[in-house]
Amino acid sequence: MVKLATVLAGAEPLTQKTYNDTYRGQILLSEGETVQAIIKDLDERQLLNELFVASLAEPLELPVPAAFLAYAPTDRLNLKNGPISGEGRLCFASADVKVPNVAFQIEEANDEAKEKLLGDLRAWKGISATVAFDTWVANIDRHGGNLLVGGSDEFWLIDHGHCLTGNKWTPSDLVEDKVYRNKIAAMLKAELDDAEREKKCKEIDAFVAEILSVRVGSCRSASQIENLLTETDRDAAEGFLNKRQMHVSKCSKASLGAGSLV
Repeated sequence: MVKLATVLAGAEPLTQKTYNDTYRGQILLSEGETVQAIIKDLDERQLLNELFVASLAEPLELPVPAAFLAYAPTDRLNLKNGPISGEGRLCFASADVKVPNVAFQIEEANDEAKEKLLGDLRAWKGISATVAFDTWVANIDRHGGNLLVGGSDEFWLIDHGHCLTGNKWTPSDLVEDKVYRNKIAAMLKAELDDAEREKKCKEIDAFVAEILSVRVGSCRSASQIENLLTETDRDAAEGFLNKRQMHVSKCSKASLGAGSLV
């Protein structure tokens, strides 16, 4: 379950450029534990996306940092986008895994190190699962800035505010069998030969079997989204994710340019 937390004093803005105002600081859980976290000031739609998608990733054991719905009192962190709650606002927090993102690593790397990093990403055993998961949740913006890398086979998936077709989705945007933009699939499509593409498709099918076992309604209940947006929006998100499960394999393969393997 997504846990509730309170932002403690002392959070500092991240130095790197981010789409939303983002901070590094500590949060306090209800049971008294403190967690070093990345704290994001999100509007309601992005907040719902982050919380719902984190709850879907958990039963699949994907490398997504633990997620929290946090309360930030104004005197500790003066946010401007999250839902107002008492004397502060709600925000999204995730456990700080303390490794840099792929985009930063590439920017700092020489040509040899850059090629090794991209090769590690293509060879990562979780890359096919990531393609399938991003297809399922309609994540249209999985770029190098929201992939963290801690080693040759250690990647973390972060920043899910642009899932469900984007950060400004409405129920009419949620079409369960539509092929949405999948940036990781597009990257692989340009790099794989036919044999490698077929191998990735088999790995996708194996992971889709796990996706089909996820109970979306239970994940919704665990995600802390029930006071966000409208019931119509929440029901639309749940219905889309339920119906889309059976289309993940076909849509993922289409994104990889492997329509003949559907």
